Amino acid sequence: MVPGTIVAPTLPICESLFNYGSHMANRNLDILINHTKYAWFVFVMKLTGLLPDWQPIMRLRGFLTRPLLKECGRNFQICSQSVIIGIQNLSVGNDVYIAHGCWIGASGGIVLDDEVMLGPYTVIVTGNHTLNNGSYRFGSAERLPIFIGRGSW
Repeated sequence: MVPGTIVAPTLPICESLFNYGSHMANRNLDILINHTKYAWFVFVMKLTGLLPDWQPIMRLRGFLTRPLLKECGRNFQICSQSVIIGIQNLSVGNDVYIAHGCWIGASGGIVLDDEVMLGPYTVIVTGNHTLNNGSYRFGSAERLPIFIGRGSW
């Protein structure tokens, strides 16, 4: 090759660049979908938040949030003032009840099996901080799945 000669990139490099761009577009679309799901969850909870936590209202909340979950069984009930971050990573079985004020961080994936009841103000988080140079403040996040078995309360 003569110095100063310009060589066009080979096909594999172009394909990898195209796939990278496609991958980033898919990732951005996933992020947009997840934000939209969370916005819908917040909307449902705000809209029904002034209503009492009677069984028909709790079932209505469960019905309206059902499409947002990874999987959802029948008779999902959720009380007011509950927060679910990463709702797309939450799977619930049949007859699951989430009480008033629960906070769920499901970024690592959570499964609530059949007949699980979460008491008021329960906190479930899949993430944890790791130690970095003697400090948890700047450590990377560690996210592991959580499974809560059938009939747990």
